[in-house]
Amino acid sequence: MLIGVNARARYVDDIDNPLIRDIINFLNSAQADPAAKTCPHCGFDLEYRNWKFIYREETWTIPLPVCAQCYSGSTGRTLV
Repeated sequence: MLIGVNARARYVDDIDNPLIRDIINFLNSAQADPAAKTCPHCGFDLEYRNWKFIYREETWTIPLPVCAQCYSGSTGRTLV
């Protein structure tokens, strides 16, 4: 993790950062099989697109729901 300090940047060891640990735990436990089939806002069928998350040497590919109807720009929504 890169943190800016007084116009200089330094790397910190985030092993003790509970937020970083929680994010990594979530990414490790994210389901590969999407459960929701329709958009809760408009009822349109959801598309699942793989999103890649990278942290240090680890990579997670997680399917996230996108509603093509809401994403079209008419509602301003992007992800469900």
